[in-house]
Amino acid sequence: MPKSPENQPELLLTSFTTWLPHQKSNASDDLLKEFPDRAWRLRLLPVDTDQASQRVIAAIQELKPGAVVCLGMAELRSRLNLELSARFCGDRLQTSLDLASLVRDLEYTEISTDAGQFVCEGLYYHVLQHLQRHHPHVPCVFVHVPVLRLAIKPKFWRILSECSIVCCPKLVIQANHEINSIDTRQSKLTTIAMVNSLLVISGDSGQL
Repeated sequence: MPKSPENQPELLLTSFTTWLPHQKSNASDDLLKEFPDRAWRLRLLPVDTDQASQRVIAAIQELKPGAVVCLGMAELRSRLNLELSARFCGDRLQTSLDLASLVRDLEYTEISTDAGQFVCEGLYYHVLQHLQRHHPHVPCVFVHVPVLRLAIKPKFWRILSECSIVCCPKLVIQANHEINSIDTRQSKLTTIAMVNSLLVISGDSGQL
């Protein structure tokens, strides 16, 4: 994640590695490696709450992003889930983002109130806690990603582009070779058509 003195990214994206023997890849990382370079990417976090949290918090301290979007795979879910909150040891912290506005007009995308009670939720809690204590103006959201077909990975990142626009209004995400800039409304409508025809859910079990 090299720093750039000019046109420095505003958004930090994170993904996990796999954690079960049958998994060839993690859908969260499949999306992240397709994402344009105009965002910091912290990929393949270990499936360990303490280690993953330490790495993400260290990146926040070093890079000082304008927003953080953490991604994890949820094999049993059928939609892109934006997590409202995270629980840890009886405490609950909530994202400062307006998720209802974020998911408006996006099919196969919904707000979740259950982040899974595993590593994803642990990471989300610790990142929210750190940001609320030390960087209260930096928003964060955790996005659970269903298993995706290889063919749709280059397309599905448009949903995450919508997240980016809402998190960092000044950030205009540019695709590698598909679009020059994204209008928020048009991005949503395009996403609906894409997801309707291309999203395929795997029957495998497991959730990070």
